[in-house]
Amino acid sequence: MQNGNSKKLVGLVSPKVLSGAMPEGVKVCDILEIRYDFFEEPQWKSLSSKIRGLAPHAMQIGTIRLKSDGGTFPTERAGQRLQLWKNIFDAAGANPKDSSGSLCSNIPEIIDLEEDFLEDYEDLKQIAKGRSTIIISKHNFKEVPSTKELNLFADKLLNIQAQGLKIAAMSHCESDNQRLYQFIQKYASQFKYFAAFGMGEAGKTSRINSLNAGANLTYGAIEKTVAPGQMNVLEMRSKMNKK
Repeated sequence: MQNGNSKKLVGLVSPKVLSGAMPEGVKVCDILEIRYDFFEEPQWKSLSSKIRGLAPHAMQIGTIRLKSDGGTFPTERAGQRLQLWKNIFDAAGANPKDSSGSLCSNIPEIIDLEEDFLEDYEDLKQIAKGRSTIIISKHNFKEVPSTKELNLFADKLLNIQAQGLKIAAMSHCESDNQRLYQFIQKYASQFKYFAAFGMGEAGKTSRINSLNAGANLTYGAIEKTVAPGQMNVLEMRSKMNKK
């Protein structure tokens, strides 16, 4: 599987982003990440459609991030997420395409599932079949894993034929970033979607340089940063345009 040559900037959508005038940062994002865990659950079924109406130019990634992975969704409720995804897809209707033949606008094109819950992967793939692609994400808030650990992660995802991989790990020095770049060069071409970058101050440069190494997704903040070392999407777009 070859990933796309197009480098895509992902911006995080929070309630604040939707609360007033659409921020300028939304316009420069190729993909908007809907952090469902930031919103009240009764809103979840209509979130994708609402955001599509405000920003029809952007693809969407849907994420329910646990507290243990840097989000706000209770970790003890992790087992409920599969049903919550089913509810979101059921609300969009059974037909993956609308009357014009376009992909359904009521659900994200990409769904993010954490590595710790790979037992849900096959069931989620069936729920999303024909409508959304699934990427598997791994977060490490302490360190960048060793080369062996990174390779094992990618090989595991290739074995289950996952179409996307994301890793965000705390970087403490440039050699940590270099390890991620080597990982990207080895594996990125084998996935449709691929992101691997460092968090923290030392990892900032990797959010842009990872694209040069072969990744095709990178993440930034539209409003307030929510992850260590995260950059604003306007700054990131400027840097991407200079490459």
